[in-house]
Amino acid sequence: MTRQRKALLAVAVFVAIIGAAYYWLFIERPQLKGKFNIDLREVRRLASSIPGETPRAIHYEHVMDFKAPNAATVTGDGWTESTLWGLAFQLEYSDHTAILESTMNGEQAKASGMVTGYYPEAYAHVIQAMSKASLILMTHEHADHIGGLAAHPELKRLLETSVKLNKQQVINAQHPELPEGVFANFPEGAFANFKPIEYEHYMAIAPGIVLIKDPGHTLGSQMIFVRKNDGIELLFLGDVAWIKRNVDLVRGKPRFISNKIGEEREAVLPQLAAVHSLARAEPKIVLVPGHDSGTIADLTKRGIMQEGFR
Repeated sequence: MTRQRKALLAVAVFVAIIGAAYYWLFIERPQLKGKFNIDLREVRRLASSIPGETPRAIHYEHVMDFKAPNAATVTGDGWTESTLWGLAFQLEYSDHTAILESTMNGEQAKASGMVTGYYPEAYAHVIQAMSKASLILMTHEHADHIGGLAAHPELKRLLETSVKLNKQQVINAQHPELPEGVFANFPEGAFANFKPIEYEHYMAIAPGIVLIKDPGHTLGSQMIFVRKNDGIELLFLGDVAWIKRNVDLVRGKPRFISNKIGEEREAVLPQLAAVHSLARAEPKIVLVPGHDSGTIADLTKRGIMQEGFR
């Protein structure tokens, strides 16, 4: 074999290896195995099971930006860059509020290595609102969702009065399995006297609010169903879907990203399929993916959400 042919063969082998690696990391999709069920009839029943006022308005704070190629967000997509948002939500009642998600402070954002835009005034609004909230919930225990709680100056009081975390969220908050920047670091002993909530599939946590357990993105992941007093129903997906396109195509994140953040892709895929089916059967239910700037802009335009906490 001539030197030229050997060189061409080496190049061909190299290209084949790179192509196979790219396919495995960014294009390959797990097969849909098993089934994740969302029993909407039961969720709606639970939403009405606790008497009292349901939320009359939903507000949000846009605290930070993440720029990422579409290929890092949806398996098999191209390399056009998009901007994802880091968000916290406030449910407004006549005389109190509830908070969903807490984003993270500037130090945590810097440590994550992923944040490309940060808005400290919006974060300050989140911290102030958490101090006054009667209920604080998280979809999961990654730092960009729970970090603001971990850094809150009144953490001890909030844990005693308003914070409801599930057992696995607490376990990962105390013993993070991945490097700093993925899970938040709570102060040592923060949960010494904290009693986490435990439930199997669904849990009514407040009038009009139901938790739906969906371990996969993290072990403590949960969706949050909210029914407003005008009858509008929303499903906060957390990071089961970063953007609505994950649901529309029933395609999760690529292996490269899932491995980096410790996500179980095989568990998330049936959850995406269930949400996709729910959206087709109940098109009036408003899906709120974890970081979809386009969805939030649309919901703002439609008057379903308002920017800025009260």
